Amino acid sequence: MPTGTLLDEAAMAALLRTSKRTVRRMVGRGELPPAIRLGGRSTWLSHKVLEHLTERAVRAARERERRHGRN
Repeated sequence: MPTGTLLDEAAMAALLRTSKRTVRRMVGRGELPPAIRLGGRSTWLSHKVLEHLTERAVRAARERERRHGRN
């Protein structure tokens, strides 16, 4: 997906293989970045979503290592 691609709620749901309602819930829980409102519609920049998910994965890995004392 090219950098800067705009994703609407339906595209986000399809990408994540979930429902639009779940996308909204994930945003509310901080699992996805907040949407940008354009023309009254929720949209996301693809590279921002990827950055957000990558940061979450790195934090989760660090937390697992901390808990399990990885050498």
